[in-house]
Amino acid sequence: LTHRNPTNDHYLHWRFEVVDGHLAIRSRSGNRYLDGRNSEHSDPLLTNRNPQGDHYLQWTLIPVNFTPNVHYAIQSRSSGRYLDGRNPEHSNPLITARNPFGDNYLNWSIQPVSDGYFTIQSISGQGYLDGRNPEHSNPLLTHRNPTNDHYLHWRFEVVDDHLAIRSRSGNRYIDGRNSEHSDPLLTNRNPQGDHYLQWKIFPVA
Repeated sequence: LTHRNPTNDHYLHWRFEVVDGHLAIRSRSGNRYLDGRNSEHSDPLLTNRNPQGDHYLQWTLIPVNFTPNVHYAIQSRSSGRYLDGRNPEHSNPLITARNPFGDNYLNWSIQPVSDGYFTIQSISGQGYLDGRNPEHSNPLLTHRNPTNDHYLHWRFEVVDDHLAIRSRSGNRYIDGRNSEHSDPLLTNRNPQGDHYLQWKIFPVA
């Protein structure tokens, strides 16, 4: 660990690569991957192995806070698809299987509002994810001011090393479904042990 200025220091730069639904973390300077080893080890390694199919080189990032001006991808554990904010004229989000890096449709801004809740705003369409009332089973995308609008507020809950995303208004969780589906749902099932309600969120820009 060093305390140098990282701006132009390639030794302190890392790239995130999506591999098997997880992230491989590659050093810019040495071009090697961070190796998490087995549970009996307390120090990580750097290796030049191929991270495809190699669980030692695959990581899940669980944000404890979200950074302004950073774009995030939101990936379903069950389907492997990413939440898609579409164009501004569309009012329903999709889940798609494209690569989220460089794809604004799959990029989101996550901002705090109050009481531990956040807004989730599409970079492509600029709409906010809307959790609606409890009687509805699908989320929407809306362009209202989110400040005091509970329909546009969400809480992230750590479940089985992933995140469940719960609506403040409807108290339901976003459901990523199976890979053959292209539209997410809202459900009131318990997310513990339920891969349909578990998501990975990681920075892409």
